[in-house]
Amino acid sequence: MRYLYICVDFSAAMLTQEYSPTRVQATMAMVLKFVHKYFEQNPLSQLGIIMIRDKKAEKLCPFTSESLLLLVGLWLHEFTYNDMSGV
Repeated sequence: MRYLYICVDFSAAMLTQEYSPTRVQATMAMVLKFVHKYFEQNPLSQLGIIMIRDKKAEKLCPFTSESLLLLVGLWLHEFTYNDMSGV
């Protein structure tokens, strides 16, 4: 059994529109792939997500073995994050 936190950057730099997809979109795609593979290879393990923004770390999702809860929590945060920034 393993316990792992993923730290995701939600700083202002993530909103930079230099390339398509944006940094936030690319990060979310990689986290989605990682979560799926992690639970596929470690079915008894637990995963959590820590959000980093404004030089502070905040627990976005506590440890859970439910990948759907992690992904919905992360997606909702990304949606409100993008909505608040006007992206």
